[in-house]
This record gives sequence, structure tokens and C-alpha cells, in this order.
Amino acid sequence: MSSLIVVNKKKNVKALVISILIPLLVGFIAAQLTSGTSEIYKSLERPSFAPPGIVFPIAWTILYILMGIAYYRIWMVGQEGYNIRLQKFFYFAQLFLNFIWTPIFFYFEMRGLALLDIILLFLVVLITIALFNNRDKMSAKLLIPYLLWIIFAMVLNYSVWSLN
Repeated sequence: MSSLIVVNKKKNVKALVISILIPLLVGFIAAQLTSGTSEIYKSLERPSFAPPGIVFPIAWTILYILMGIAYYRIWMVGQEGYNIRLQKFFYFAQLFLNFIWTPIFFYFEMRGLALLDIILLFLVVLITIALFNNRDKMSAKLLIPYLLWIIFAMVLNYSVWSLN
């Protein structure tokens, strides 16, 4: 774990905590704005591979923590004098797309638009990984589980949209 938080022989616990709290807070706010999603999810026709609703908050919490650590590492690289403006832009763009997916899918029940959002999210995360990889390979690797989850979520989103 210490190798994850030491970047260029430095660590900053305050920056790490802030970096982890940002995506966790985004996820928490999205969940609060769309309370009752578990009931909506249960009411939808779902494909056979759809996981039970309890899987989502567990998976997202882990993914948000990994995203936060990845961002922390990029932030620390920026402290070394490297320009990370583009990395930050795409990181926060993907957080925004992640945030709006939940209300689009659950609150507005616009599952086709949610699918477009998640496809765009996939592309922005791919770009984010490439940009992170240019500055810190470990930060890019930390986003791979997130990318894989998004691929699964795209297939699930498409399937739910098709079935309903």
C-alpha cells in the first residue's frame, strides 16, 4: 500500500484523503439525488447476468477509492512541476459523466441517453488512462478496474434498455 501513496519519494496524506473523498462524495451525492434506485432496479426487466443490487455500492466504493488514489498520484506528479492540466480536465470530465449517469438512468428513466452517457464515459476514461500513463504508469493501472466495470455497465445498460 505504501508504494501506492509514495510518489517520487514523497507522500501527502492530506492530498490522498482529499483525492479519495472527491469521487466518494460524487458517488454519494448521485446516490442521494436518486434515492430509491434499488427499488427501481428491482422493478426492471434485467438480463440473467445482472448482479443483485447490493453489488453496486460495494463495487463503486472500491472503484471510487482506486480512482481517488490514481488522481492523488497525478496530483503529486503535478507538485513536481509537471503540467497535469489535461489529466485533471479529463479526470473531472469522467467524474461528471459518471455523476450524471445515475439520474439519467434512474430518475429521468432515459436509458438510451444513459447508454450514450456511459459510452462517452468509456471514451473519456480511456483518454484519462492514456494521459495518466504519460505521467505515472501506476495511476493509469489503478483505473483499469474502473474501465472494466464501465464495459460491464455498458452491456448491462444496453440490455436493460433493450428489455424495457
